[in-house]
Formats: sequence, structure tokens, C-alpha cells
Amino acid sequence: MTAKPITVEQAQAIIDADREQKRRQELAEAKKHIGKCFRYRNSGGGADERWWLYARVTAATKYGWLTAVMFQRIPSVNSEHRLEPCGTLHLTPEWQEISRARFNMEARRFQVSVIRKLQAR
Repeated sequence: MTAKPITVEQAQAIIDADREQKRRQELAEAKKHIGKCFRYRNSGGGADERWWLYARVTAATKYGWLTAVMFQRIPSVNSEHRLEPCGTLHLTPEWQEISRARFNMEARRFQVSVIRKLQAR
């Protein structure tokens, strides 16, 4: 039995339908992470010093990308602080899920540290 040839338009329609199904599956998977909190062991590009980067997932785009509130205190002479109110988060196995209470505790520590740094100037 020979397969009936399909047109370019039919082939494109099949490809588009497959892409749309995959996008919907990725979005459904991404939405499961909304509200969850994570931490990641960060470093300065191979530096010996390491610290935690914290994130709380706030939304998922229609393409399945996660957006999150993220912050980190980078230990150094100046103890740099970074806050990303709407960063893009790509969850890899290195990210550890943490409780909302743990995230909130670390966020409060971050806030206190920023306030102290501002008051010292």
C-alpha cells in the first residue's frame, strides 16, 4: 500500500498543529509552578564564593516561559544586592524548591540588608 502524497499546505498544517499541541502542553506544565518558590546556588562565573539566588514564580507566558520575582545578596567587599521584580526563570535540576515561608524569611533578610546598606550611607 502506498501513501497518498500530501501538499505543502497540508504538511505545514500538520506541523503547525503539532507545535500548538506542544505549546499547550508546555504552558500547562509551566502553570503548575506559579506560586512556587525556589533557590539556586549561584556564583560569580566560576568564583570560589557561592550564594543563593531566590525566586518565586509569578506567571507563565503563553509560550510557557516562567516569570518570577528574584533576589540575591552577592557577598563581596560591597555586598552587592540584586532584585529582579520580573525576571525570566528557566527551571533546571539545580533549582531547589523551597517553602513559601522560607522564601519570605529570606526576602525579609534581603530587605533588612538593603535598608541597613542605605542607612549606612
